[in-house]
Amino acid sequence: MKNVLNRRAKLYQEDMEALFKVWPEFSYWLATGEELPEAGQISPMTKKAQRNLKTRPKVG
Repeated sequence: MKNVLNRRAKLYQEDMEALFKVWPEFSYWLATGEELPEAGQISPMTKKAQRNLKTRPKVG
């Protein structure tokens, strides 16, 4: 993946399909770089933020 990000390797369709199977909630983001939260299509950063908000202690 590091080589793909550094443009030293190509990501093929089979690779993308494997990623979509592992992380179906990230498939739209992986393909387009955009999110569709209303359809459950988010980025890993959004998932991390959601997880952090749920674990924060409530104030007040």
